[in-house]
Amino acid sequence: MSVEVRSFGTYPDGQAIKLYTISNGNGMQVSVTNVGAALVKVICPDKNGTPADVVLGFDEGEAYLENVSFFGCVIGPNANRIADASFCLDGCTYKLDANNGKNNLHSHKEKGWHKRLWKAEVHENDESVTFYLEDGDGSLGFPGNKKAAVTYSLDSENALKLHYHADSDKRTLLNLTNHSYFNLEGHNSGSIEGHELWMGASAYTPADEGSIPAKKGEPLPDALAEFSGVELLSDNAPAEGEDGLYDKIRNKAEVLSGDYPPSEVLEAALYGNKSLDDLMGEWNQKWSDAQSSESVEITE
Repeated sequence: MSVEVRSFGTYPDGQAIKLYTISNGNGMQVSVTNVGAALVKVICPDKNGTPADVVLGFDEGEAYLENVSFFGCVIGPNANRIADASFCLDGCTYKLDANNGKNNLHSHKEKGWHKRLWKAEVHENDESVTFYLEDGDGSLGFPGNKKAAVTYSLDSENALKLHYHADSDKRTLLNLTNHSYFNLEGHNSGSIEGHELWMGASAYTPADEGSIPAKKGEPLPDALAEFSGVELLSDNAPAEGEDGLYDKIRNKAEVLSGDYPPSEVLEAALYGNKSLDDLMGEWNQKWSDAQSSESVEITE
């Protein structure tokens, strides 16, 4: 196991943008940068040992400052949308940037945490990198002096894990996520329509035209019911004149269900262009062995 650090560009204030690459000796490498604590590359071997970079990213750090699609970045303080670009907390109303119609999306498109330069700490002993960020009271409209930490780790079984931790000295909204785009056949291999998708959901939260949740606990409609089992993405491709698959499901927030806390079960799985039968034994074992953890595991 090793962590390599190299130059990746220059931030507008002159500070160094760096790329941190974690390698585990099994042919898997994960590269992350201190701009937006972004996931840049995930190079992993398929079942035949052929490596591929399975996430979309940029070749230079400066490109993450023009990252309109939020490739790979940590979104904060709040990911997704807030209705009417405001919220009320403890009797106080806080106004945010209205950057998605009348709503707020991803806190701020230019000043959000996805474009900030994070401090980095390399942990050689456990093959991980932690990024740290501080944000002042009232920044972007959110109360509280906030501190956030995001750790990327890679283990000997080719599991990539993300761990988030955040604190504030006032009650506030904190809702972080990673905004990576995956193609399990390789980032330059073309369409993902041959991928197979499974989600452990039996209900969903309908959203309005602005993608704001309208009500909760609705049974899955026909357009989403297929995804409670494994489906080829191409099987749900639109007919001529219809909305694309992304447009059909982007406004639907899945309600993951089960008899275990969400952190203890497999909540979703995406398979590349390979037979699901070859993988079911492995995933069934993961279900039975799942442990409580605030992490995400990606397996090609």
